[in-house]
Amino acid sequence: MNIELLKKYAKLAVEMGVNLQENDTLCINSPIETAEFARFIAEAAYAVGAKDVIVNYNDAKSIYDDFNMRLDGKSTTYDLINTGGKSMLILMLLQTVLPNTYLKKEKPIKNIFIGGNTKRTSHCLVEWELDEGYESKYMLTGFCARKKQESDNDEEDDNKWFW
Repeated sequence: MNIELLKKYAKLAVEMGVNLQENDTLCINSPIETAEFARFIAEAAYAVGAKDVIVNYNDAKSIYDDFNMRLDGKSTTYDLINTGGKSMLILMLLQTVLPNTYLKKEKPIKNIFIGGNTKRTSHCLVEWELDEGYESKYMLTGFCARKKQESDNDEEDDNKWFW
């Protein structure tokens, strides 16, 4: 693709799409294959006065650190940038009460095991505070899942993951 056109597109994305302002910080998640375009976006961000530009290169897969939300019985709004993990968070939480459920039929839970470390294990645990009248005050629901290994030897199940 034409480099000058890419630079114009990067400038448009920063100034109009993101509406980056002076002293803002811009975070970019980019596959390594688009490193040149990520650099053009960083240059455009600094040109409008960005305080900092953070570029994370990955293989289009994201691994999230441990996540803990202490809601203390209150409602909340969870706000992240696009591709920040909101849908994955909801999908993981849903598994604790409705195993094998999905948000989109074409994106089942087993897709979390595509790519990345084949020995990776995913965990999700939800602590529920029960209403008065129950013997216990709290209940835990959760799951642990990993990609099936050749050594699992479960011939009856053709899935490539298990709960």
